[in-house]
Amino acid sequence: MEIVFNIAAPVFGLALLGYIAAHFGWLKEGAAQTLATFVFNFAAPALLFRAMARSPLPGDLPFDFLVAYYGSSLAVALLTWFVGKAVFRQGAMESVIAGMTGCFSNSVMFGIPLVLTAFGDAAAQPFFLLLAFHGILYFSTVTVALELVRAGGGGLLSTLIQSLKGILGNPLILALVIGIFWGETGWGLPAAADRFLDLLAQAVIPCALFSTGAALRQYRLAGNLMDSITVSFIKLIIHPLIVWVAAAWIFELPPLWTAVAVLLAAMPTGVNAYIFAERYGAWHRRAGSVVLLTSMAAIITVTLVLLLLGKPT
Repeated sequence: MEIVFNIAAPVFGLALLGYIAAHFGWLKEGAAQTLATFVFNFAAPALLFRAMARSPLPGDLPFDFLVAYYGSSLAVALLTWFVGKAVFRQGAMESVIAGMTGCFSNSVMFGIPLVLTAFGDAAAQPFFLLLAFHGILYFSTVTVALELVRAGGGGLLSTLIQSLKGILGNPLILALVIGIFWGETGWGLPAAADRFLDLLAQAVIPCALFSTGAALRQYRLAGNLMDSITVSFIKLIIHPLIVWVAAAWIFELPPLWTAVAVLLAAMPTGVNAYIFAERYGAWHRRAGSVVLLTSMAAIITVTLVLLLLGKPT
């Protein structure tokens, strides 16, 4: 049980502290959003750039690692879509949103703190490699699917162009790309720059978790709860299980890389799934419920995953 107290408990404890602070009004209005903005625009990009600049990519891009994670995530999305259509009789657009909530992990606010706390700096390269493709693959795929379903409601091409602009303007993606380039040059980082980035990076874990906990205060359980509970089960149990089978058994990846992929899959649903639902006016109440349910249940499920993974080398 050492792993519970040394890794999971402090991480979720920080999120709980943020929730309590928001619940009792100890934060000024908008404070949590400001803190999250600082993490997203400054602290997390500094962490990602520094990690990639100090760790050049392997000579050959590990496509088996990427396929193990994202192929599994696609399978989970299709499973969730099918369940929504066949079992809960959802419309096509609702099923697409449900599919995203079933496989889209909270990779920054929960993923970074938990993965790096659990596995240390050795996990940075495989984790940030997954993170480099996370937003690009999910956002572009879901946008195309939703626009195809909507069939001409605003124009697929213009929407894709806007999505591409948003992706290229994402500070996390920019930090990863620039960091990869810098790392491949072999220049290294000047001592002052490295220390500056390190100070920023140290703010990611406490600020991300505290602001995420505070943000969860705004979500409520709504809509058909059986839909939301089913998707939450798929996200927290089925998703990491399928990733583990693909990584450990099909592709036979190294234990550390397998553990990183499985732990990322075990993260609760990311808030961007809810944002997509709100934007398209489909399944938004249930998507909000999934974000809340998975974030609460992850205290138990992520702890179990950590116990099962142990300390990979």
